[in-house]
Amino acid sequence: MKRFAGFTLLELVFAMVILGLLSAVAIPKFINLSRETRIAKVQQMTGSVKAASSLINLKCRITPTCDLKSWGGNFVLDGRTAQLLYGWLDAGTVPGIGNVGVDAFIETNPHFMAVVTPDHTETQWRLISAPTPSACYAFYRQQPGPTAVPNPDIAPTVGNVTSGC
Repeated sequence: MKRFAGFTLLELVFAMVILGLLSAVAIPKFINLSRETRIAKVQQMTGSVKAASSLINLKCRITPTCDLKSWGGNFVLDGRTAQLLYGWLDAGTVPGIGNVGVDAFIETNPHFMAVVTPDHTETQWRLISAPTPSACYAFYRQQPGPTAVPNPDIAPTVGNVTSGC
């Protein structure tokens, strides 16, 4: 009698059930990792913005011609003009001058991050791949306006929103 080598129908069904159960457990974990990855990207951008802002402020502090008590003073850094507010980068574009704020010094890939300035006091780096980009972003919010007491020790607010990631 000749014996055929192969799997029986019962063995194939059993293997498919096991694969189905494994995928039911693994897919939600993978989806959750995608969200965590998007949050990590936004947190990385937040860290980059904090570092750039602090470095430019320190450069201003050690440069004798940089005015720490001025609202809206220009400062040339590496051949680029920066608009400073008490020694910190401005948050947005300046009419007549253009993009001399914080977003001019943070390089991003436009396919991944969209730079948005909802008003002149804040810049946002929104993650395009997020389910809700308007709730998945890093932000830079400048300190109070020229009517406030000039204080170069008050840093801008840098943070993130990750509820839509």
